[in-house]
Amino acid sequence: MSQRVNISYSVELDELDVEVQRLIKKSLIEVQGIINECGDIDQEAPLVIKNCEVIDSIRRKMAKADLIFGDAVDIINGYINFKTAPPAETTNVAQDDMLVLKDKIEKFKDSLEQNPD
Repeated sequence: MSQRVNISYSVELDELDVEVQRLIKKSLIEVQGIINECGDIDQEAPLVIKNCEVIDSIRRKMAKADLIFGDAVDIINGYINFKTAPPAETTNVAQDDMLVLKDKIEKFKDSLEQNPD
């Protein structure tokens, strides 16, 4: 199987369903290929090299489909968490940070006034 790398990118919220649909379609295409390839297994003579190759190919495609479905599940779970999580208290943090920053500026001004050189 080829190597995989995890990436992260943003998608507009209203385009998220399209992205998940794309992943599902891609995985279903893999599954359909697996189903078609199952017909290539020789059940009358199971102990042949061709069967080994076909079964190995099916296993690899199943793993690929599983990874793609896993990506879709991760996105769906992330979306559900986003929709059900309480809103973050960013305004209070920002206000607290502003007060700390103002205090530091005032102290800096005081130090400049005390030491004009």
